Amino acid sequence: MKGFEDSQRAARGVALWSALALLAGATVTAPAFAEESTDVPGVDNRPRLFEKLRLTPYCFSEDVTESQLEDLLERYNLRPPTFTDYDERYFTSGSVWTGDLSIGGSGRAARTRLTYSFPNDGVTWGDPGAPGPNGLGNSLTTLFGAANLDRGRELVRQGLASWRRFGGLTYDEVADDNVAFNFSTTRTSSRGDIRIGGIALGTTGVLAYNYFPTSGGDMTINLSYFTGGSFNSSSNNYRFFRNVVAHEHGHGLGYIHPVPCDQTKLMEPFASAAFDLLQIDDRRAAARNYGDRFSGNQSSATAKDFGNLTSPVLKSIIERNLSTNGVVGANNTDEDWFKFTLGSAQPVVITVTPTGGVYNNGEQTTDCNGNVIIVEALRAGNLNVELIASNGTTVLLTAASANTGFAETINAGTLAAGTYFVRVFDVGPNAHQVVQLYDLTLRVASATAPPQAIAGINKRIAANTNCFFIGDVNSVANEGTLNAASYDWDLDGDGTFETLDTPQPNRQYPFGGVIPVTLRLTDSNGQVAFDTINVTVIGPPPAPPGPFSLVSPSAGQTQLPRLPTLAWSLSNFATNYDVVVDNNSDFSSPEFAASTSLTSITLTGTPLQAATTYFWKVTATNILGSAVSSPASSSFTTISLPPVTFNLLTPADGATGVPLQTFFTWDSAERGESYTIQIDNDADFSSIEFENTSVNTSYNVPVALTPGATYYWRVFANNPNGSTVSTPAVRSFTTLLSPPGSFNLLTPADGAFIGTFTPTLDWADALNADSYSLEVDDQLNFSSPVIDVSNVLASSYPVPSGILQNNTRYYWRVTADNSVGSTPSNPTTFTFAVIVNTCCPGNADKAPGQVNFSDVTSVLGNWGNNYPDGNGAGDADCNQVVNFGDVTSVLGNFGDPCN
Repeated sequence: MKGFEDSQRAARGVALWSALALLAGATVTAPAFAEESTDVPGVDNRPRLFEKLRLTPYCFSEDVTESQLEDLLERYNLRPPTFTDYDERYFTSGSVWTGDLSIGGSGRAARTRLTYSFPNDGVTWGDPGAPGPNGLGNSLTTLFGAANLDRGRELVRQGLASWRRFGGLTYDEVADDNVAFNFSTTRTSSRGDIRIGGIALGTTGVLAYNYFPTSGGDMTINLSYFTGGSFNSSSNNYRFFRNVVAHEHGHGLGYIHPVPCDQTKLMEPFASAAFDLLQIDDRRAAARNYGDRFSGNQSSATAKDFGNLTSPVLKSIIERNLSTNGVVGANNTDEDWFKFTLGSAQPVVITVTPTGGVYNNGEQTTDCNGNVIIVEALRAGNLNVELIASNGTTVLLTAASANTGFAETINAGTLAAGTYFVRVFDVGPNAHQVVQLYDLTLRVASATAPPQAIAGINKRIAANTNCFFIGDVNSVANEGTLNAASYDWDLDGDGTFETLDTPQPNRQYPFGGVIPVTLRLTDSNGQVAFDTINVTVIGPPPAPPGPFSLVSPSAGQTQLPRLPTLAWSLSNFATNYDVVVDNNSDFSSPEFAASTSLTSITLTGTPLQAATTYFWKVTATNILGSAVSSPASSSFTTISLPPVTFNLLTPADGATGVPLQTFFTWDSAERGESYTIQIDNDADFSSIEFENTSVNTSYNVPVALTPGATYYWRVFANNPNGSTVSTPAVRSFTTLLSPPGSFNLLTPADGAFIGTFTPTLDWADALNADSYSLEVDDQLNFSSPVIDVSNVLASSYPVPSGILQNNTRYYWRVTADNSVGSTPSNPTTFTFAVIVNTCCPGNADKAPGQVNFSDVTSVLGNWGNNYPDGNGAGDADCNQVVNFGDVTSVLGNFGDPCN
């Protein structure tokens, strides 16, 4: 994907991207060659050329063979590139677009407007050395359907929109005069500055190629890769195809491949679907040559105006991926200006946070090789920030104390109502390609910030053809998340958001003109952002709406639902239809009124009255006028019958093991307007436990039912004319019997010392328990339990005699059991120690037999020892210490037996 320039031959350049099958996340690459001949006249140059090809920054797959290189040489007349005069500006080709179609030196961060176009299929396209018929349109309609060419083109536009999202780039789609591929850089109204087409190059590894600005900046896509593993892959909104387009357009903006190939940069020579569109290095590149999305805000007069941050709602501002262009940036691009207004006094905190991180980067020389350095993008510059009064000159507060790479913060306290400016500027020193990305936060009180909405780029479409929009590729949340239902569209420019909760809508436009299309994006905090693009519709000039007729319900039709659906035929050129429903034929007090771009509508809101005659009419409108239907109005009568019988669905009749918080469902009933469900544990519903009425055909009990219990349930469908019970009228089910509930061990207490061999082990009752299992062991792992019993019906167990040993620690645990499962106690294990005093007075040596002289000897031999358990040798009186009392005990009991 390497871009290049041939400075010796009209600065012509081309960049190609090649592909390997995307297996297990593998990436794909492409070659880049200039058309500069290095042949020696009269000599077979092929061997020397192949050697040079292998040493140049080609981007074929890594296992490309010499025969494949030979084939590409013959087919495309490829030659190695000659690189000259490169600086450290994000590996730019040397010249970029600037302003409104001119070409100049890179690094000026100048806002640029480009036009683009799609040549017709059949136009001669591609490198003049190996051209072919353009077939991009056919490939897109094969993928998306004959009527959906714009669906594929919109994916291409989203690739360009990603550069608009981060850079000071504006795109306008124009017509294409279908001349053959050329290298013109002169703007003409008959075709785009950037032209996008495709030819079949075969699956040789080349995905696409793109010329640099000095050679026109046009793109050629290899149609041979419209396959399921490449461009046809729908994964992540066709991310692979969009990344290829965005990458190739990066060359069209003047950028060369960076390395290493680590899937962190869009402009790497290997294509990747591991990320979506521009990454940090690509964003810095866009900023260096075209500025950020607010490019041009280098003074108070051109400051980006964030508007009133207190009205209509209180909000903060977070703008990410903004940039400065170095201390000596051209045209004051070392500084950015912003403006905001407070309608009331509010606390304000302003924070400028450098971003970009640290990454490896270098210009490609061969394959994925190059002179790679560590780029500390976080510290490319040193940003300061000022809060400035409404006159644009008086500095109120400054933050300039933080070191390079750290945030600067102005805690402005409570600011009075009024207008203020914020100036962010780089004081240097600059390193690492000078561009400093940053995030700007204007925190007003505790309010959150809106998201960033990107509706795409300005486009054109033929009238009465499907026109597609994509709002969920480049739009992002700044705080919180984007809601699933946050994409609303005004597709006809009338100020009404008629298409709701739709990230990717489509519609047809009946006549020519320029339609402003607006995306309204809402995040999870309820904050809203807008973005508007212009759609140029090519077709007949607008005309007033044509004639049309009311279709259904037919005149005088009866038994209509109280929220009926009304339909009418298409009125040519109509953009909207105004619908009115009233129970008076003069429509003096409408009960329903709405506008729609469709040819039908279902009434919403309060249902119409039952058994009532209503009148309805439709007026077709556009900017040039209106037309009334034929007939001008019609009538219908609403329902007067009770609902039709309907079926209960789940749980099934007689079902067992039903969850304790179960979900009830039933069929909708014709003419049913609401439903009442009743649930009871008595078949006669004499003591209803749950009852609920709603318009839903389902119900989830709010609390858990009783385990193992039988319940009965029924549903009534209701309307003003009566209620109808379900079929069958009643169903029953039995709930799931849960495993036993949690319970505690009680006594002996954990860690207790007990003085008996026959304690009673006690624990709390466990809910739903049928029995208990008990284990007692002198080992913590219960490898050889001295007690292992099950089916204990009580919540206690008396230990039989002869099992426990003296001076021994035991562990015990209990499990509550029933037919569903088992539940261990909490905590799982308790422990106790058995210490029983077995003292015989005078028996100092603890041996069986009479008290005799050996006991005297034992006392003297253990004199002064302490025995906490009272059973130590020499302790004749069992008072836990050997002393004169033990001599007295031996003498006093001399000759007595101790067995």
